[in-house]
Amino acid sequence: MRAPRGIYLALFLVAALGASALVYLGQPRNGIVRATTDIAVLTPITADMVEIVSVGPADAPPNAARSLDAVIGRYASVPILAGQDVDVRILETNPGQLAFGFGAPLEAGQVAFAVPVEPGQAVGGALVPGARVDVVAVPNALKTQVSGTDSPAAVVLGLGLVVLTIRTPEGQQLSD
Repeated sequence: MRAPRGIYLALFLVAALGASALVYLGQPRNGIVRATTDIAVLTPITADMVEIVSVGPADAPPNAARSLDAVIGRYASVPILAGQDVDVRILETNPGQLAFGFGAPLEAGQVAFAVPVEPGQAVGGALVPGARVDVVAVPNALKTQVSGTDSPAAVVLGLGLVVLTIRTPEGQQLSD
């Protein structure tokens, strides 16, 4: 007697599905951090914005964050979309550290602005990120004074401002 081909086909499909399930379940799994909501630039990341998902080793990006501790409390330097794996290269400890080169944090309610500094004006390395300074604009009397008038007075632009980064007028980082 001949068995119907349908039985052999069904047995083959069951065996193939069983083997596929064993291979899938036998693979090690890696946990990576994935965003659950859209995260805007310079936003502090909280626990409700991210989750750990389990993926196969081949599906885990090499620079993906592996734990929530590596992400929570840090800031996004680029927008992170919901469902996107969180890459550790786009996270910064200080807001603006990667995006703007800030070496010190910009507190809530503060505004950053640039003042060009020549290497000779950096006070021999005393100006460093995090230092507090007073910014005073002193007009150049030789260029701005009209003959027969008093020279313009200095203007205080800010007191106790925090230095975020030191760059030349060309945008190059000042080195020590």
